[in-house]
Amino acid sequence: MNIILDLVPSKTTEELKTILLGAFESHGKVDIKNYLKLLMPNRMIPVLLSLTGIDSKKKMNQMTKKDRNSIINFLKAFPITITGHLPVEKPLLLVVVFQGNILIQIPWNPRL
Repeated sequence: MNIILDLVPSKTTEELKTILLGAFESHGKVDIKNYLKLLMPNRMIPVLLSLTGIDSKKKMNQMTKKDRNSIINFLKAFPITITGHLPVEKPLLLVVVFQGNILIQIPWNPRL
């Protein structure tokens, strides 16, 4: 089963496009991997770069429209494949994401 996550629910595609266009101009000599630290958790950056095929050393002022659209598509439609599940008896951790990128972790109790 596949699901799609919106990693930036507080921004529309057009807002992200505007943000990235401004960033490409104002952070021109910065590597994309370093700029992305402002947008997402560090652990997600290699995943984004790998799935989009963007070189981590590429400078912001070298980013193409295709690169920009790849980043936006990744942020707005992050694909996840579910390959199985854990038994109900095994403790799980439910992660709730609110607007503003605040993460709250709540232990899952199937008996409630």
